[in-house]
Amino acid sequence: MLSHLSNAALTFSQRMPTSDEVHVRFLVADGATLTDVASASCEAAVCVDVILYFAEKGAALREVARLLRPCCMLAFTEWEISIKEVKLHRVTTANL
Repeated sequence: MLSHLSNAALTFSQRMPTSDEVHVRFLVADGATLTDVASASCEAAVCVDVILYFAEKGAALREVARLLRPCCMLAFTEWEISIKEVKLHRVTTANL
């Protein structure tokens, strides 16, 4: 299962070839209520830059955990930015 905000990224991913050994399901859904996915039905879940948008982060992560089989993998990426980086970005983009 893959979670991503960009429909373009999901469309691209769905066109990627898979093998008989690898079964991938891509879906667009509310991360806190994945009721159409059975419990313990996933071997891996990948969330790309979406967790910061969940209103109830704990509930969303518990829901993803519900989908995973025991000893399987959850991977996620998130942006982390500090005020210092924002100030530096403003300075460098202004060519100062």
